[in-house]
Amino acid sequence: MRQLNPVATSAHCMDKYNVNSSIKSFLSVYSLKPPLCQPYTGPHKVISRTNKIVNIELNGLKFTVTLDIMKLAYLITNSSEPKDIKETKTVAGKSANEQFFY
Repeated sequence: MRQLNPVATSAHCMDKYNVNSSIKSFLSVYSLKPPLCQPYTGPHKVISRTNKIVNIELNGLKFTVTLDIMKLAYLITNSSEPKDIKETKTVAGKSANEQFFY
């Protein structure tokens, strides 16, 4: 028990965000909006970041915002071309498409 070190009280509220300059992010909009409107704008390019503050590019201008109003953007990139689906024949001689399982 003597080897255990106490945890600093300031460490309990620290959230770890994985935001680097190659990531894009969404910015939260805190205003009165009509129903079915997007609550975030973006994706915006992250220029740099510190522990709590992020510099983003918004409409060609550099803005400094906090991580509290940011949401990471997970974008899907299509690096490969879609594969051609081969038409195969069943035992009964009917044509069937090849099935892909994810």
